[in-house]
Amino acid sequence: MSADDRADALIALIGAERDARAREAREPLGREARELLANARRSARARVATAIAEERAAFASRIAAAEARLATVRRMARQRRMKALLAEGWKRLPGVLAARWADEASRARWIDAASKHAEKVLPAGERQASFDPSGGVRIVTGRVTVDATVAGLLADRLAVEGRLLCRLEEEGT
Repeated sequence: MSADDRADALIALIGAERDARAREAREPLGREARELLANARRSARARVATAIAEERAAFASRIAAAEARLATVRRMARQRRMKALLAEGWKRLPGVLAARWADEASRARWIDAASKHAEKVLPAGERQASFDPSGGVRIVTGRVTVDATVAGLLADRLAVEGRLLCRLEEEGT
């Protein structure tokens, strides 16, 4: 083997050794780079999942708030409507009661109902009935009175309005 051949062989051997050492040096760096990349991808996926969950929660919160506002608007509209119906009913009620009193059959039922109520609530004793010219009857025992006149029936405004509201609810108004 000539000196040139030997030099070429030595150069090839040194090159192969250099390449092997370079591979050995790069392999841990490549493994570390792959691990860093995998960790970065996992971290990015976790951040995206968290961001999506937070956005969904915020969206659900906005929807709930909008639904609450809508329910409030509907409730307020219903209350205004009921208030208007109560005002109209309150205006019409004295006339409706007077018309019932004017009807003979209705008047008889009215007097009968007032008498039965008086029997339940008034103390025993002589009862005196007096008829109101505006409509209705008053039944008195001693100092206790059952006032079934139009004015007496309408005296407790809250109770009357409560009953009107119940009736409106029953009718689905």
